[in-house]
Amino acid sequence: MSLASKWTELQAFDTVRCNKRCSKSYAMLHDLGPLDSNDVHCWFFEMDGFDADRLSDLLAPDEHERAARFVFALDRTRYRIGRGLLRLLLGTYLGQAPGSLRFDYGPAGKPMLAPPLHFNLAHSHGAGLIAVTHAGPIGVDLERVREIADIDAVIAHHFAEEERAEFAALPPDMRLRGFYAGWTRKEAILKVTGDGLGTRSLQTFAVQLAPEGRNPLLLRYDDHPSPTALWTIVDISPSSELSAAVALSGNDLQIRVRELSANVADAWLSIAIKSI
Repeated sequence: MSLASKWTELQAFDTVRCNKRCSKSYAMLHDLGPLDSNDVHCWFFEMDGFDADRLSDLLAPDEHERAARFVFALDRTRYRIGRGLLRLLLGTYLGQAPGSLRFDYGPAGKPMLAPPLHFNLAHSHGAGLIAVTHAGPIGVDLERVREIADIDAVIAHHFAEEERAEFAALPPDMRLRGFYAGWTRKEAILKVTGDGLGTRSLQTFAVQLAPEGRNPLLLRYDDHPSPTALWTIVDISPSSELSAAVALSGNDLQIRVRELSANVADAWLSIAIKSI
């Protein structure tokens, strides 16, 4: 029996209607469930507890080479876990052996597969996020919220004029969350377009910073007359400790936010190994 045919929803704990463009639900799921044309599955995970050695067995030679270039062992381990889980998820969606997947890479290093499956990966200090969809190119970013000593300098250097004004208008107790909300939304835009910080300045476009904004707007993108027609941004932050955003193009998107546990990954690994 295929994994996708026997998924079971264990717990649904929140559902939010963003606006007419998308809806969002949070659920703890045992397996994949269907990925319909307008579905976006966003999987959060904490890297503690995952079997890095088993996941590393799924990686391609170039990924092992990339992992070896990290100076610190913890960074090598987290890279292996993130890429191993990415392969495990994509292989399960596609019904293919995870180790057989061959990625192409964009100019800024964004991994890609042949359409119609689009995906993106982000991680921060042991937390990870993988998004998968058929709707089109997608970008995600995730940051663990922590104090920043020179936050005003970072804002001045990286944020656009509109964003700097909004940040200054936020109440002092909301500014840290506003910073991370803006940063993850901007990074998600860079990743959906395939740009990197080396090819596009963060000041060439602007997003809303309000941390409570579920469906924040893309305020400006170069000189485009209707930037909101280009990309939709959705805040998918799962807690006050993590800030996260997804960016993609489309209407009536169903954003399904899920948690990926080590136990579920182990079960999928066992199925993947038996299928080889």
